[in-house]
Amino acid sequence: IVQGTFQRFIRVGQKAAGGWEESQRYTNNTDRNYYVVYNTAGYATLYANAVAPTTGPTAVTFSAMTGTDSYGFRYETGHFTGSKNWTPPSITHNSKGGTDVYLSKFGSIPSSSDSSMNVFSVKAPQLSFNVPTITMDPTAQGQSSSKSFTGILCNTGDFPVVISSTTFGGANGTDFKILGNLIGVRIDPGKCLSIEFLFTPTSLGNLTAVLDVAGGCGAFTSLQLSGQALAPCAYDVKSVDLGKVPLGTTPTFPVTCVIKNTGPANLSGTITKTGSPDVTIDKMGAFNLAPNACLDIVVSVNAQTAGSQSITLDFGLAAECGVPLSTITVDVVEPKLSITNVDFGRKRVLTVSTDTITITNLNTEPAVITALTLTPASDPHLTLTLPGTPINLAPNQSVDIPVRYVPQARGAHLVTVSATVQGQAQPLVGEAKGFGFLPEITATGHTFNPWTVGLQSPEVGNVVITNSDADADLHIENVRFASATTDFAWAGTLPTFPQTLRPGEVMTLPVNFTPQTLGERTIQVCIDHDAMPGPGPIPPYTQTCVTVNGPGIEPSDLPPVVMGDVLTCATKTQIVRITNPNPTVLLNCDAPVGTGDLSAFSVQPNAPFTVMPGMYIDLTIVYTPPTVGSHAVTYSIANDQGLRLNLNVSGTGVTTTAAFTFGTLVEGIIGQGAIMPIQVNVGAIDTVTVGTVTIDMSFPAETVSFKQLTTPQQAGWTFITDATIAGQLRITGTSAIGATLVDGDFVTPEFEVYLTADSALPVVFTTTVDPSCVVATGDDGNIKVKDVCFAAGRLVKFGEAQFSLDTPKPNPARDHTMVTYSTGIELSTTFELVDAMGNVVRTIMTPVLKSGHYEVDIETSTLSSGLYILRMSSGPYISTQMISVVK
Repeated sequence: IVQGTFQRFIRVGQKAAGGWEESQRYTNNTDRNYYVVYNTAGYATLYANAVAPTTGPTAVTFSAMTGTDSYGFRYETGHFTGSKNWTPPSITHNSKGGTDVYLSKFGSIPSSSDSSMNVFSVKAPQLSFNVPTITMDPTAQGQSSSKSFTGILCNTGDFPVVISSTTFGGANGTDFKILGNLIGVRIDPGKCLSIEFLFTPTSLGNLTAVLDVAGGCGAFTSLQLSGQALAPCAYDVKSVDLGKVPLGTTPTFPVTCVIKNTGPANLSGTITKTGSPDVTIDKMGAFNLAPNACLDIVVSVNAQTAGSQSITLDFGLAAECGVPLSTITVDVVEPKLSITNVDFGRKRVLTVSTDTITITNLNTEPAVITALTLTPASDPHLTLTLPGTPINLAPNQSVDIPVRYVPQARGAHLVTVSATVQGQAQPLVGEAKGFGFLPEITATGHTFNPWTVGLQSPEVGNVVITNSDADADLHIENVRFASATTDFAWAGTLPTFPQTLRPGEVMTLPVNFTPQTLGERTIQVCIDHDAMPGPGPIPPYTQTCVTVNGPGIEPSDLPPVVMGDVLTCATKTQIVRITNPNPTVLLNCDAPVGTGDLSAFSVQPNAPFTVMPGMYIDLTIVYTPPTVGSHAVTYSIANDQGLRLNLNVSGTGVTTTAAFTFGTLVEGIIGQGAIMPIQVNVGAIDTVTVGTVTIDMSFPAETVSFKQLTTPQQAGWTFITDATIAGQLRITGTSAIGATLVDGDFVTPEFEVYLTADSALPVVFTTTVDPSCVVATGDDGNIKVKDVCFAAGRLVKFGEAQFSLDTPKPNPARDHTMVTYSTGIELSTTFELVDAMGNVVRTIMTPVLKSGHYEVDIETSTLSSGLYILRMSSGPYISTQMISVVK
């Protein structure tokens, strides 16, 4: 504890928290009391305007100004002004200013075997540099370099010191600096401080300086500094922006004076490059420039990547010259081109249309089209005239591709043009397209059955006009008889023309027949329409004419007989009655004499006959058409009464259809058969009985085999099968007496399907029917398989069970657990027990077993407690369950 008085200001030492412990500053010279307490570490606590207490726990009492310990050491304290001397030996201390306090210890010579129990010392800091001299790196005049020295300034005393000043002196003191601020920095006893120096030589040669460092309690030290000042490096470095270049190009750019030596001495270095691999220079490695000389380079750009590309050139100068860098930047611009499309829309076949596809450079940089390609390479409908390549397009410049469209057929037509642009990853694609249309007309006339001259036939014929195109409308401008006629006339009122028929639409125009003379009567009906190709305009229209005809026959007392449509395998009969109008005289008739298609008709009686007075006889006419088409015959019967007995008979032989198709096909699943029901839709068969139907089926033998016939089956039919040839099945159906073919389900075959990589297995069948006048058609379909196997899988049959893996029981398990599982096919099954680390600890492989349900016992007595995964692998089926083992 030190106490005393002060007037304007007092500083008593360092605070434990750092900084000075001091009073405020006063403006007058009034005496002020204070006392300060120093702890064992030497840190001060000042009590200004206060007197040290003389009572209480902190009381300060000086009982004497001197004292002696038990070992004979004498202590003395007091104060002095000016100087004070102690002896022996003679020691003089000068006052630091004003009145100073002192503490002294006078030692005595202790015995050799004795030691002091208390040690008295006066603590003080001591600053020192651990090296006498430091040397900076050689540095060019006018340049700067820094260098750090670790732990160079130390406090070798036993009391903390705070640095109060740093001063550079000597011959070149202004060329050296300390980076950072040391003033106020505290160094504890035994600690050292690192210092970083800056060397900025202002002259040439070996430069020296002295650093003086002062601290509290009179601590002081000095350091010698030196550095070699080299001739100065002077240069100018240029960074360059090359601007924009198109992607995919390889331009070069000369760059002058990328570095210039502006100093008095030669400038040497080694150029290295970092940055984009797409930018290179021609001069790499060592260079040497005389004063005022420049280094010129050529920059090559391989513009493969869009965006800003740059390189940095490091000239590799000597260390004292610094590290100048040059940046060369180029903006690689991706081409921006547009291409138009041409859509000609709907054009009549053979009509000529032209247009243009245009490619435009939308960028601010030139673009290069290196190739133009057509897909397909040639097209009969669309012709594109390609310009030669390469094509250089300036910004906003365009190039045209002429397109000519002449559709040669109906339907959509498309040609694409691909433009390969330099620097563009994907080609530019445009298209020319159009749709060729051409209305199509189908027109039929009519052939009337023979009819009596002068009388209108009860038969109404039809002129049928059909738009048989699936897409285009048909324009009918007019329908007319080609010449004047009294034999034929329109039945009713014709529609008002022009008319438009939509695709598939039919127009029917009825015609009456009234033959005016004997023999064949004919007229042309002409249709003006637009079903014609280009390139000429429409109108004028093209013309299609059809024939309407019919024979005129002599008047007869017998009406004509029209059999109508009769199947070629059927027979139709009609009765014609001949009456004797004379009540008293016999009517004697000769045998009927026929002319025409005699093979299609017969008449009974076919011998002379007599009709009693006032009575009648029935003639039986039988029509058995031998072919498809119209048939007619005229029977003339001479008689003794002069009656006009002329019998005109006509009919048409036709066939009918029986369409056999697959019904709904159910997806095949392992464990079930694949059922493929066959259905039939029968046309008009009149009285014809279908006796036999033969269905021939084909399918892939390696994946499908016939199993059996199942329900439904058509009633009244029996079926036999023949599957002796692999991949083929013949089903022969025979109808029972009185039964025939009707619409609905016919027969249902069931197949077994093998595992395969294909999910759809094709099945095709054809059908023949007896009698042949019933024309049968077949069908094709696919067996769709839900579960498929690998392509090299072996053939296996579907089983009766589904694949499954049940929960193990018991679970948790101690010694063993039982697992129930099932397989859908005949094969071996593998079970693996996997621990938490993924190790297989048990493997069980079953023999090859048929499809069914099974159990497997898994022994767990030797397993550690924990969770395990049970994995079942059975052909295409894989499943897992968790098993817990407890002990």
